Amino acid sequence: MVSKNDIVYIHVPKTGGKSIYIGCGLKRPFEINEKALGKHSTAAHYVQSNNYKPNQILISSVRNPWERIASLYNYLQAVGTCPRNMTFQQFLYNPPAGGHYVDVYDRNQLQVQTYANDIDGNSLIDYWIRLEHQEEDIQSINDKIGTQLTYQRHRSGWDGKGVTYKSMYTYETYEYIKTLCEWEIDFFGYNWDFS
Repeated sequence: MVSKNDIVYIHVPKTGGKSIYIGCGLKRPFEINEKALGKHSTAAHYVQSNNYKPNQILISSVRNPWERIASLYNYLQAVGTCPRNMTFQQFLYNPPAGGHYVDVYDRNQLQVQTYANDIDGNSLIDYWIRLEHQEEDIQSINDKIGTQLTYQRHRSGWDGKGVTYKSMYTYETYEYIKTLCEWEIDFFGYNWDFS
């Protein structure tokens, strides 16, 4: 059986991460070393830190990229990290590196691979949780590694609800995200419809 202390959660923004790491009682790199690691440290950054232990299991989560990126923009606008006069299209092509995002290779923060992979493109994540299938994926992880993660939904104060993500995209920006996030779209089977 694997202890929760041997599991580290890599928090990709706007993928239900807060619900997962709080609900399952997992630690993010930030909770392990607040001074050296950010709340959204990438797996590569964590693995290169003095806090990483080779026996640790890295878990992360993913979400439909069109929805995730629209949610990220709305959130950053709401908290003031993204300039108020920055349009969604401007954000897509030049996202501000704000908040607690830390990547040692300065890659595009809109791509899940930025959080998951090393510089050579190898995934450092052992297990994935799809936002749309959280309970099923958590149970699958429990079955595979013999842990007892339990999930209790956590609600943050900001729900980000309002405009649907599809209305934020033009055909050009839809295609841009389709290309930019090709790996996660293909690997997890995401499409334009909520899946």
